[in-house]
Amino acid sequence: ATPGVVVEIKGSATTTVRIKRVVFQMTATTAKQWPVTFQRAAAAVADGPPVTPVITKADTSAPAATAVVRHFTANPTPAAANPANSVLFIQDVTATAPATAAEPLVVDFTANGNKAFILRGIADCLVIRLGGGALTAGERFSYSVEWSEDAS
Repeated sequence: ATPGVVVEIKGSATTTVRIKRVVFQMTATTAKQWPVTFQRAAAAVADGPPVTPVITKADTSAPAATAVVRHFTANPTPAAANPANSVLFIQDVTATAPATAAEPLVVDFTANGNKAFILRGIADCLVIRLGGGALTAGERFSYSVEWSEDAS
C-alpha cells in the first residue's frame, strides 16, 4: 500500500524520553526517491499491524526502556487531526540498489549543542511518514533510534 506512518516512537507514562538521533535508510532494485516526514503527533497510531523490535541497551545494567518504538508492515490509520500535530521537516531520501551503499538520512537532534527531541507521556509521539507511491518488491527501509530516559 502507499506508505504513511512507517515508524513511531511513543513516549512513556513514567519517564521523560529524550530522542537523540534517528537514522533512516532506503534500498531498492532501482534508484528512487521518497519524501520522508518527521512529525510530532498527539496520539499513537491505533492499528497497523505494528512490529516492536528488540531494544538494545548501551548499558546492560540500565533499567528496561519504557518508550515504545515500532514500525508497521501495512499502512496504519493515522491518528485524527490534532492542533498539536506538527511537521518538523520533510526531506527526500534516495533509495539505491541493494549492492550500493545508500546515503542515510541522519537526524541528530543533539548536534551543535541542541536539545534532544523530548516526549512527555504516552500520547506524545514522534512519527516518521514515508510519502510517495507504493513500496514494490525489493524496496526496503531500515532505521535506528537512539534515546535516553530520565525521571525529570
